[in-house]
Amino acid sequence: MHHKILRLLLTATVILVCAHLAQARWFILPGAYYTEELGWVASCAFIAESIEADRFEARFEYSGEDEGMAALRYFQPRQEVELTFIAEFRSSQKHVFSDLTPSLQDELFNSNRQATLLAFRCDFPKPNGLFYGFETAYRLYRFKGDIETGESPDEFSLTDLYYSEGSEYSVSLRTGLEARDNRDYTTYGHHLLWQLDLGKTYQPSGSDLLLRNQIDGREYVQLYRDWTILALNLRGGIIHHQVPYFSQFKLGGVDNLRGFPEDRYYGNAFYLFRTELRQTVLKDVDTQFPILKKIYPKYSAGFVLFTDAGDLWRDSMGWWGRRQGIGAGLRIILPPSVVAAVDLAKPIDVGGWNFYINLRQSF
Repeated sequence: MHHKILRLLLTATVILVCAHLAQARWFILPGAYYTEELGWVASCAFIAESIEADRFEARFEYSGEDEGMAALRYFQPRQEVELTFIAEFRSSQKHVFSDLTPSLQDELFNSNRQATLLAFRCDFPKPNGLFYGFETAYRLYRFKGDIETGESPDEFSLTDLYYSEGSEYSVSLRTGLEARDNRDYTTYGHHLLWQLDLGKTYQPSGSDLLLRNQIDGREYVQLYRDWTILALNLRGGIIHHQVPYFSQFKLGGVDNLRGFPEDRYYGNAFYLFRTELRQTVLKDVDTQFPILKKIYPKYSAGFVLFTDAGDLWRDSMGWWGRRQGIGAGLRIILPPSVVAAVDLAKPIDVGGWNFYINLRQSF
């Protein structure tokens, strides 16, 4: 019953948002891409932005064999309050790798993982850029079908860790500084966020207290006007209690450590440093496609060079050892704030290239 109510609420939210953005500028990007981890992936991304800068984003992906995702995000900025609603569902293969040799990419076993996220965020900005607020979130983790394990008996000891099912409820306190010229396409400024998550995790075997600290700092430096930009991102966090695997920090994938398999590494504390050199090559070029010309008469294009490096701490085994990926990408900027990003990345020590496509900057 509660799934039917959830679907009705999401449907009503989408209808109301679309009605509010009826006169908005919009952008749609259908396509397909290939990664070593997922194979071929069909994708479609949609963004609409109103005159008041209300922004609705929807993204859908499908790579076959019950793997795919659907994500919705609605952001409503106002002078006194900013509201954000996020809904996301992912179904993907949970690949398990060795927890002893961090550079080894050989897969031990896998199964189909399903993750659901619902979150509501409310921030109160101040004229000087400082802000405070709160976020409430619900996460649900399930597995579909049997776990496909390897032949070694030692590998089965990892199943209880990686294949723990359950849910997480949290209320977060947020404070920081927002001083970027544009959040979705930043050319200068800085951003700082501290967030404290308070909540509980639930499993069939019982519940655990969740007390999770995170900090996220970003700096954008113009080396040559807004044509050449150095973007820096330093993140870290610590969890103060033992929690299930699904509530721990993860590294690996497009959102943090590009070049590595998604969620390759886990732990109760982490640090991550990301650097991008963003170079614009074409600026304010007239759009040649009639369909897009009415919506986005001009566009800009360029490339990025980047590196991501970080590590995670496990209470039982210590640090994994610093992991680092390098890569390059292309960017198409559609004024004022839509960025299409295509990245290629690989680990510096071992492993092949991974391909990522997004309708947003990496940070």
